[in-house]
Amino acid sequence: MTTMKATPPTNPDSSGVAPENPSYPYGLRIMLEEAQIAALNLDLSALKLDAELDLRARVCVVGLNETPGEREGQGRSLSLQITDLELTHDAEKSRDAVAKRLYRHGTKQ
Repeated sequence: MTTMKATPPTNPDSSGVAPENPSYPYGLRIMLEEAQIAALNLDLSALKLDAELDLRARVCVVGLNETPGEREGQGRSLSLQITDLELTHDAEKSRDAVAKRLYRHGTKQ
């Protein structure tokens, strides 16, 4: 896997202080709401902040952009729409253990 962690800015702002940026770019964050949590049959009480999960997703390319004249790699973007999603807890070894921990009824429905 390749880390997506942002590199800290090297140029200070006008006050001489480097701006504070999040560790990961905003576009890499997804938020699941009630409908998606229910569809995945997740038990949120089994999770805690900073817990690491394995994510498997199927995506569809919905946008491609390359702006000419920009420095190489600086004018490009790729938009992906997540169409299917699966979450597992990476610390668990067996699929059944994962299901018992994450899914309310022991298995995904």
